[in-house]
Amino acid sequence: MIYRLLLILILAGNLFAVNGAQVAIYNGPGTWPEGITSFEKFCDWKGIAHEQVSPTDVNTVVLKDLYEGIFFPGGDAYYYKVAIDTNGLQSIRDLINGGGYYMGMCAGSYFACDSIEWEGGIYDYQLELFNGFARGAIDTIAPWPVYVMTDVTMNMNNPINAYSGGNESILYYGGPVYEPKPGQQMDTLATWDAWYNLPAIVNFSYGAGRVFFSGPHPETEEDSDRDGNNFADAYSDNGSDWPFLWSVMDWLMKKPITDPRFWINEFHYDDHGADANEFVELIVPDSFTDFVNLHLILYDGSTGLQYADHVGSTFTTGTTQDGFTLISKNIAGLLDGMAGFALVYQNNVIQFLSYEGSFVAVDGPASGLTSSDIGLMEDGTDSEGLSLQLSGTGDTYRSFTWNTPSTQTTGQTNNNTQLDQALPVMLLTFKGAQEESGIKLVWKTASEIENLGFIIERRDEFSVSYEQIAHYNNDLALRGAGNSNYVNEYVFVDADIVGGKEYFYRLLQEDYSGQINIIGELNISASPIIPNQTALLPNYPNPFNPSTVISYRLDHSSKVQLNIFDLQGRHIRTLEKSVQEAGEYSVRFNGRGLSSGIYYVRLQTDKRIFSRKMMLLR
Repeated sequence: MIYRLLLILILAGNLFAVNGAQVAIYNGPGTWPEGITSFEKFCDWKGIAHEQVSPTDVNTVVLKDLYEGIFFPGGDAYYYKVAIDTNGLQSIRDLINGGGYYMGMCAGSYFACDSIEWEGGIYDYQLELFNGFARGAIDTIAPWPVYVMTDVTMNMNNPINAYSGGNESILYYGGPVYEPKPGQQMDTLATWDAWYNLPAIVNFSYGAGRVFFSGPHPETEEDSDRDGNNFADAYSDNGSDWPFLWSVMDWLMKKPITDPRFWINEFHYDDHGADANEFVELIVPDSFTDFVNLHLILYDGSTGLQYADHVGSTFTTGTTQDGFTLISKNIAGLLDGMAGFALVYQNNVIQFLSYEGSFVAVDGPASGLTSSDIGLMEDGTDSEGLSLQLSGTGDTYRSFTWNTPSTQTTGQTNNNTQLDQALPVMLLTFKGAQEESGIKLVWKTASEIENLGFIIERRDEFSVSYEQIAHYNNDLALRGAGNSNYVNEYVFVDADIVGGKEYFYRLLQEDYSGQINIIGELNISASPIIPNQTALLPNYPNPFNPSTVISYRLDHSSKVQLNIFDLQGRHIRTLEKSVQEAGEYSVRFNGRGLSSGIYYVRLQTDKRIFSRKMMLLR
């Protein structure tokens, strides 16, 4: 009764002034505030006028007369269902059917489907823009309400993905798989890597309008504050998902598909004499024309203060290739020592790079942000005419790798003594993380041309030279795919590590001609090896029939859930659900009545989630 009264009070009047804008952003009971803020910041970056609307607004105004489209954020779709009446539902349909658009993130997409499966229950919803199921949450990725980063693979045949790098790492927070019923048309934009490559992001037409659904949350920026909130900022999405949303909005608004991808491509700041030919080169899409709102802000790393501002319109245009244009500017007086660049468009920081160390900006557009050190430097001993420059192939910054000083290619595509910007291997991702078995390196390629295989080199923080620790000749898992135009994933575990050290890795590739190229670099700090740290230990026996003992260790008092799932992600059994003190625990799992196959045990604490694979053999 109290809830109903509260809902009546909330819906009693308009919460927001309704003036009209390009997109209406729904804000009512059950909406996720951070999702709304993130999308508003994205709209500011894209230059889209937006306005919040309440349930009463949706139920009473004629949306199609005021807005081009409407955005429903993540949250709890049940409350959307309660708050929006039949008039509001029809107003939304009329807006889209008349040529507008609907954008639903997670709960916003659940709300727009006619059938929802949520944790085993089936529910009917009335907006019915999509004749099909939204099935969630996907426990294999994360059980509700846990949120994690997850990978999706982009469908490169979808025109919206014309500028996509092939995959994205996006926040998962209870989103669904989309399953159309007979007669429902649907185009897939991305699929869940961790859930049978089923649809994760989709788009389709509705009458004369267009609809976009996303199970994950590309509107949030995990490693940046430009989305206006700090939700999940401890995670990293290896870049940004906003360029993808930029293209999505172009499609929804029936504009040519464009892309905001800009990056710093080459620069020179220090040589052996009086520094000469100092410059910075940028990459911009060849369709980009708004140079007066593009700025390169120079920062002093010792103070965190900006010391110069160079407007994009003062740069010189160079080569145009593959949909991108190189622009450059001679900038005398680039600081030696720790310093950096913030590439800024419409007062939003696109990129914040530094050399000779990382620092936090204390003023200007990058204020409060930590720079990303490129990991290389010019030490004042190099001859004139060299520069630091990217090499690789692709259409996003993370597809490329910084290389040691090479011959300057100002205004031209980079072509140095190490690499060309058209490599035999197009690297999508190169990631590393520490596990119990060591440091696990994982990389994905979008395509390969005459690729024999990979070589891994490593050095620690006390060494200046790299040593080879793995070669495709000795490890079959590192052999290349030869010629491939599809995504391949490779894994290597470096078990020979010492806790507390920082390790630097280089990923090399050798082609059929014997040419060896550096295609990726990263550094990882190995955590001190703590014998009693929280861990899910190997079960014994494994394989088992019919029972096995599952052991785990807690280094602090925590809420604990210990669950068993099958290979399809279906929950089989809860073995433990309580608050437990620090210590070691063992639970016997009996698989009597279950069929042979792979099962997963998942330990969830208040800080982390652990999982292991088990095999039941009959």
